[in-house]
Amino acid sequence: MALARQVAAGECSTDAVRWLASGIRLYFERGESLEQCLGLTVPARKIYRDRALLSAAAVLKGDREITPWLLSGELANAIQRFRRRGIFERGQLSSLDEFLAEAHGTGCAVTSSRRRLYDLLTTSEKMSARRVVY
Repeated sequence: MALARQVAAGECSTDAVRWLASGIRLYFERGESLEQCLGLTVPARKIYRDRALLSAAAVLKGDREITPWLLSGELANAIQRFRRRGIFERGQLSSLDEFLAEAHGTGCAVTSSRRRLYDLLTTSEKMSARRVVY
């Protein structure tokens, strides 16, 4: 999503050009929608949103030993504070707010429900624990 935002703003870094070129190449090769080839479908954007929320949670957690329930409450509060303040220019945000801005920038709803955030945190922990390392 960050690369899509760069291109939309006319800031074409090398990574952004590679991403755009790769997506357009897939568009011509596969004949799928450009949205799908660029990874901008709703399911893909939900994945980006969830990753941004998990990154925000990691910033909040830091080195502390904290339960997912307490962390989800802190994340919910951070999301609510972020919404009250509004989105400021990128580069002027803390790392926490950068991740929250990224989550909101996906165009998908960002919950501030402690329960749903808890579900996201615990589901991602279970998924990480199940990964097999070869």
